[in-house]
Formats: sequence, structure tokens, C-alpha cells
Amino acid sequence: MLLERDNELSAMNRFLDDVRGGEGGILVLEGPPGIGKTALLDAIDDRASQGGIEVIHARASQLDRGFSFGVARQLFERLVRDAGTEEREVLLRGVARDAMSTLGISGDRADGDAEMRSLHGLYWLAANLAGRGPLVLCIDDAHWADRSSLRWLLYTAPRLRSLPLGIVIATRPTEPGAEQDLLDGLMLDDSATVVDLQPLSSAAVGALIETYLSAITAPEFEAACHHSTGGNPLLVRELLRQLRAEGAPPTAEQANRLESFGLETVARNVRRRFHRLGGRAEAVARAVAVLGDRATVIEVASLCDCDEMEVRAAVVDLVATDLFAANTSLAFVHPLVRAAVYEEMAAVQRQALHHRAATLRDPTSD
Repeated sequence: MLLERDNELSAMNRFLDDVRGGEGGILVLEGPPGIGKTALLDAIDDRASQGGIEVIHARASQLDRGFSFGVARQLFERLVRDAGTEEREVLLRGVARDAMSTLGISGDRADGDAEMRSLHGLYWLAANLAGRGPLVLCIDDAHWADRSSLRWLLYTAPRLRSLPLGIVIATRPTEPGAEQDLLDGLMLDDSATVVDLQPLSSAAVGALIETYLSAITAPEFEAACHHSTGGNPLLVRELLRQLRAEGAPPTAEQANRLESFGLETVARNVRRRFHRLGGRAEAVARAVAVLGDRATVIEVASLCDCDEMEVRAAVVDLVATDLFAANTSLAFVHPLVRAAVYEEMAAVQRQALHHRAATLRDPTSD
């Protein structure tokens, strides 16, 4: 259910109409994890296909960061390899032939500036593909895309206006290690439309509750569900799936229990992000989970056995990966995220941290 996405869908429809009319451009879907970027990419795929627009997909990953033109190869390699002899000749006619070595199809290396020839060759390959009919290239998780592919997208961007060729990228506003300068360049291009996805309202969360649980929702339950998830569609869905599995009705009595539900899926996502950030960030997050929203940098540093500068650096990374809220005291972005971090700790570790935290705040308690 694409609730409260009318503005986003309108921007998407205008973008597709422009591509169909021969005026390409860029559409950027930006937002934190779980906000619904991939769902909108699916909607673009459906509406484009219905309108006679070909769509080619790629999804960046952390492994792509060290793989030159990894995203570009996802988009084009199999398509060119699977093409018949005549079709391949059409796709690779002219300068587009310089893209062959980039896609691993030819062992020949271009003379001169190899990277520039690769960028230009890939652009002409995309242009030749669009010559068969309107085309949209969709790149999900672009914050993990390799630098070479992003350079190619940035090279292609100012050349889209006269082509029935559109580029859609889904990305996060901040991600440690992202090639942010190139992503910013794409968003600042004259042809780019940036859509900033917002959390769902309490009313939208209420509509999802009634859909998933097939019951009339108590106002207290709706408010608690919205508060627990921050209106993040992924967290709302996972919470409601767990509630449905438990057979829990959306009553006022159930409202106080919501933070204990839906934790496993959230915990898996948290573990993946901790793995990228390293042990220091995980230790800081666990300390804040124990100390609560009143935690100070000094207290966290004491619990983690590190200095304040290390804590502050870890907090920057935790904010960038949407585990901590920005522009606030030390606090998790959602209560469910805090609960997931807290429950992931072994009981003996929680007990030890609670004991040390109590000692920090009241030395006489030891």
C-alpha cells in the first residue's frame, strides 16, 4: 500500500511522461532505510511497462564499491551478452563499441584515456538502447554504488534532454563511505527531480493497522504504533506482521506492549549496519540503550572504556546510518531500534552495563 505518496507518484508520472516524450532526466528517491524507496521503484516499473517504456534494473551493494563499473555491468552486461549478432551490432554501433571491454565482453583495451572512452561508450550504449524505444535505468541503493558507475551517470546526466532515456536512483541522505560528491552532483543536475520521502502520519499507520489486523483500531493503539515506529513503513509492517502472528488485537490494553513486538526483523537490519560500522559504534549504541535518552557523552565513554572523541565519532556514524536521531541528545531514531539493540545483548552483559551505569549516576549505589 503506497499511502501518502500522492506527490511522489505525481512526480513519477511526470518523469515517465517526459521520457516517453523524448525528454529524459533524473529522478532521485531519497530517504532513510525502510521509508519506501524500493516500493516506489516497483511502482515505476509497473507504470513504465504499462506505458511502453523499457526498464532495466540494478541494485548496488557494498561489494560493488570496490568493483569498477559494477553497477553499469549489472545494467548492461547480460543484455549485451544475450543479444543476437544483429542486435548486438545495433547496440554497439559507433562509439558504443568502446563499452565492450568495460562490460567484460572484449579483451581489447581502448587506447588513450581508457576511462573517458568507457564513460562515452557506456553513454552511447544507453543511447542506442533508448533508440529502440523509451528506456528507464533504475538503480536501487545508489549510496553503495561504485565511483566509476556514478561518474558515468554524472557524465550522462547533461546529455539526457534530447533522449527518451531516464535515470532513477534510490539513495539515503547519508551513508558512511558513500561517494556523496557524485551523488550530490546528480541531484544538482538541471534535469534532476529530487523526491524526499517522509514518514507516514498517524492516520496512515492506522489505515495499515486495520488492513493487517482486520479490526477496528483503538486510538491509543494507533498512537503507540506510530510512536514506536516513527511512521517508518518498514517498521510499521514488521510490527504489524508480528502482532498478527501473535493474534494481538489493536486495543488500548495492547498499546503499552508494542515495543516488544517486531524486533527480530529490526534486529537483523541493525546487525547488518553494526557490521559495517565496527565494534566501537556497536558499543556506543549498547551503552545508550542501557543509559536511556538521558545519556551523556561522558557516561557513554565511561561505559565503553574509550574517550569522548571516539564516542562522538561513533555517534556521527550512527546518525549517518539512521540508527541514532539527528540534532538531538543521544537517542535512537525509533524506540523499536533501541529495543532491538537492547534485546540483542546477552543478559549477563546487560546486567553488567546496568550495574556500571547505576554506579556512574549514583556512586553510593555500589
